[in-house]
Amino acid sequence: MPAIMERIKALQMYDFMIIFLSALSVVSNLYFNFFSSQNTALLLSVFARTLIVPAFAACLDLSIKYFLLKKPLALPKTAVISGLLVNGIIDQSAPIIVPLVAATIAIVSKRIIRSEKRNIFNPAGFGVFSAVIIFTYILGQKVFGAWWVASTLLAVPLGFYISYRMRRLPLTLSFFIAYAVSLAVFFGTPLSSLVKPLFVSTFFFFASFMLLEPRTSPRTMCGMVLAGTGVGLILSFLPSFAPPLEFTLASLMIINVFKGFLDKKLPDAKPLQN
Repeated sequence: MPAIMERIKALQMYDFMIIFLSALSVVSNLYFNFFSSQNTALLLSVFARTLIVPAFAACLDLSIKYFLLKKPLALPKTAVISGLLVNGIIDQSAPIIVPLVAATIAIVSKRIIRSEKRNIFNPAGFGVFSAVIIFTYILGQKVFGAWWVASTLLAVPLGFYISYRMRRLPLTLSFFIAYAVSLAVFFGTPLSSLVKPLFVSTFFFFASFMLLEPRTSPRTMCGMVLAGTGVGLILSFLPSFAPPLEFTLASLMIINVFKGFLDKKLPDAKPLQN
C-alpha cells in the first residue's frame, strides 16, 4: 500500500488528466451505449475511437518533434490529452475523419499559432472548433460538439480535483459567477433557474479540463479572475448575436488571445505554481 501511494504522489498533472479523461470516456460510453441504449455496435465503435484518436494525435506530435524539430522521442502526454478531449467532445455519430481532422488541427496549430514560444489557443478547443466550422459550414455536414465525455456526474469531482491540483480554482469559480450574474442581470434569468444548468457535468468539464489548460490560461490570480470572468461574460452574450457554433469554445479562444496581457501587463503577485 505505501508503494502504491508513493507512485500516486509521483504522478504529474498531465498523468492525472490522461487517467481521468480515459476513465470519463469509458464510463460515459458505457452509460450512453450500454446502460441507456444497449447499442453494442456504437459502444465498440466509440471504444475503438477512444484508442485511435489519441494514438493518432500522439504519433503526429512525435513525427513533428522527431523529423521536423529534431527532438528526442518521448511520450507526448499533451498530444494524448488533446486526442482524448477531441474524441470526447465531438458527437459519437460523426465519421471518424472528423475527430482525426480536429486532432490534426490541434497538434499542428500549437506548433504554428504561437507567441513568445507558447501556443496561443487551447489546442483541443481550437481543433474541435475548426473541425465543426469546416465540416458544418464549408462541407455542409452536420457536425457538432456533443461533450459526451462529460455526460456523467463523475466529471464533477474529477473536474474539481483538476482545478484544485492545478491551482486554478479562481479561474473556475470566476467563470461560474460571471456567467450566472450576467444571465441574471442582463437577460433577466432568475438565479433559481440557473442552479441546475450551472451544476451539470458538462459545465464542470469545460471549466476544469478545457478552461484550465496550463499553457493557454493565465497563472496569476488577477489574470485568472479576469479570464474566468471574461469567458463567462462572452459565453452569456455570444448566443444572442452569433450564428450557431461552439459558443463555449469560441468564448475560450477569445480569452486565449489575451493570455499574455493578463499574465504580464497587469499588476499582481508572483504567478501561482502548477
